[in-house]
Amino acid sequence: MVFFLIDIGATVALIEATAVVTFPWLVAMYFISGLLLSVPGSYIKGMLFESASTADVQTIFSVENFLESVGKGLGPFIVALLIQGFVSLKLAIVASVFFWLLCLPPLLLLLQNKNDRT
Repeated sequence: MVFFLIDIGATVALIEATAVVTFPWLVAMYFISGLLLSVPGSYIKGMLFESASTADVQTIFSVENFLESVGKGLGPFIVALLIQGFVSLKLAIVASVFFWLLCLPPLLLLLQNKNDRT
């Protein structure tokens, strides 16, 4: 959950920094942000493996791959709608990052189930 919030902050910082930071620093910031953005997905998959049976893991991966594909298709469309609605690329990108917060309730349920089993 902490990384979701860090990712939102990193995205906002990158958007603000593009106007004032030199190109080499911007490349370094993009690289670090890319690493930060990869952590939540990997961590969530690890938690799923730890707390689920083999059959559940197969189902989870199927659903996760399907939802990821849907997100890759709908994501640009939703961002385009946000750009049109906010009339600002910066505000639209910042607003789109908050969709990561939709992942928090299922994560909290997963953590609660894990704690109940131990």
